[in-house]
Amino acid sequence: MANGADKAYEYEVALSFAGEDRPFVERVAESLKQSNIEVYYDRFYEVHFWGEDLVEKFDEIYGSTAKYVVMFISKHYANKMWTNFERRTVLSRMVREERAYLLPARFDDTKLKGIRDSIAYFDIRHLTPEDFAAKIIQKITGAHPSNPPHDNPTAETTVIHSSDVPIVLYSVNTWLSYQVSQNYYADEHFVWCSPNFSMRSLAPDYQTLNYSPSTHPLEIYRSLNESVQRRDRHSVKIEESKSGILKRAHQKHASGGIDEQQLKEIAAIVRRADVKDFRPLLYVIPYSTVAGLLKPVPIHLRASPLSIEYVIEALPRQHFDIIEP
Repeated sequence: MANGADKAYEYEVALSFAGEDRPFVERVAESLKQSNIEVYYDRFYEVHFWGEDLVEKFDEIYGSTAKYVVMFISKHYANKMWTNFERRTVLSRMVREERAYLLPARFDDTKLKGIRDSIAYFDIRHLTPEDFAAKIIQKITGAHPSNPPHDNPTAETTVIHSSDVPIVLYSVNTWLSYQVSQNYYADEHFVWCSPNFSMRSLAPDYQTLNYSPSTHPLEIYRSLNESVQRRDRHSVKIEESKSGILKRAHQKHASGGIDEQQLKEIAAIVRRADVKDFRPLLYVIPYSTVAGLLKPVPIHLRASPLSIEYVIEALPRQHFDIIEP
């Protein structure tokens, strides 16, 4: 097995790609294999995984047993069932880990839901598969190339594509809050969201700054998940969720959105809810579809003065994806 800094991995790198891009990716995989890199490439394991449940295997590989995942982004990647499953698995892992294990590589400028525009990537349109394999080996081993290729002076190295307009927004709600909105509010959801997944994405040295991370999506997600795992009925985050659900119910009642009986039903649901009903759900919201619904949060209510935060009072279900723990 390949050894990471603090755990052992079955694969040093796994390759996630669309079938249309296989000719390039297969040459990358062969180069890695020839360099004794433990790489997961599907055709290397066709017989090994014969008869296995591929959903479970892919969830293991892309979710935990590969140290790095190289995602070959293209217009084909965005439209495939299996690549979308792999993408969701990677996003779920991003909730649990802050280590840079996702290594995006671009065949074109296709945008993928949940993949932040601030993540550094390689533009491989001007790289040979062998040159790109060398970049992966350099990343895995931490070594510097002794003889970097010079045969293509137009080849681009690492690019960080940035923009003043975010690609996605993140929000965390509880399963119970989601169910109440689905069943009583015509599947329209109240969300407090941010393009900053964590304080680390806002400022790399956030631990040295006097900012509270308690209202950023990653920290909320972790706090709720830990409370559920401990079955802590008196968790502050769970109590906040209860209060938020009831507050919104009263607002809906006052505006005529629900009647008296429905208000009583929601109150009873919250009162009788089990701790597991407050497990966190991460909402991944494409910015372009909700730009007109966003209301900026006043500075004094934000997690930090530097953070960008919005409220959406009625977010239709079709405008976001959900990631569960």
